[in-house]
Amino acid sequence: MRKTAGCSIPEGGRWRMARLSVLLLPLLIAVLSLATGASSLDNGLAISPIMGWLHWERFLCNVDCQEDPHNCISEKLYMQMADIMAAEGWKDVGYNYVCVDDCWLASTRDANHRLQPNPKRFPSGMKKLADYIHSKGLKFGIYQDVGTNTCAGYPGSYGYYELDAQTFADWGVDLLKFDGCNFINLDVMIEGYKNMSLALNKTGRDIVYSCEWPFYLWPFKELRNFELWSRPLADGGFAYATINRAEIGGPQKFSIVVFSLDSGKACQKECLVTQILPAFQFRGIHVLTSVLEFWVNPTGTVLFTVYPHNTGSSGNVEQQFRL
Repeated sequence: MRKTAGCSIPEGGRWRMARLSVLLLPLLIAVLSLATGASSLDNGLAISPIMGWLHWERFLCNVDCQEDPHNCISEKLYMQMADIMAAEGWKDVGYNYVCVDDCWLASTRDANHRLQPNPKRFPSGMKKLADYIHSKGLKFGIYQDVGTNTCAGYPGSYGYYELDAQTFADWGVDLLKFDGCNFINLDVMIEGYKNMSLALNKTGRDIVYSCEWPFYLWPFKELRNFELWSRPLADGGFAYATINRAEIGGPQKFSIVVFSLDSGKACQKECLVTQILPAFQFRGIHVLTSVLEFWVNPTGTVLFTVYPHNTGSSGNVEQQFRL
């Protein structure tokens, strides 16, 4: 194994600089080894923590460049950020990655099954964007997903690991953030992360592999002592019942990430979570990466609903379940 570094997490806290615009709010530090005893390959990559800028924390999946041209996901945004990082000293103190997150893709692959960027928002193509970022003395990071689709619903890498890895190498990518939405089952997800690692090595290009599989494995571990049942509701909502299978002892905490609830179908942007039983309680507005926690008594059940926020349906939840 020569070309890919161990898993990193290129998302974190926000940094602020008085003279910079709001663009620099999501400037991030990624810490490679958070846990005691963590290790990585001695291959010259990611020797120090990966630091740079990733668009998601501030710009999410804003693809409306007609109505919001200064804040949408486009080549202009990354070129502007590269200019700022190079000109205002961020590169000089180690912030040297400009990373694209989800929503850069076109809705389909090209005729040769290769990934392609949205042609209106990235008219110059990803190779020219990478070249521009490199010309500023910075490195270029990109996003993809192990599953059939990305978290935002764009084409994923499942079934195309080698082709996508070579595409990234051809474009001059220096870091791949590999997400974990929309996988078919747990075995496929695990094999997919391994296959992409092998495929990246096969390209011969040095590419930091920012794999997020530990985060996506966590909900499966948390479900060990519970059963989870789901049922679709009107207006895009879902009802869930979690059952504590233990027969003795005290209450146990059930934790789950929102995206693992029916692939986050009810929470593509934001969602309202409401506990129905054993006591009615609004649990607030959440996003795909939110962690929900419920305490469940032995042999007990907690019933809760998840509705897309701002659909007009979530506001009627209390009335519907109290009639």
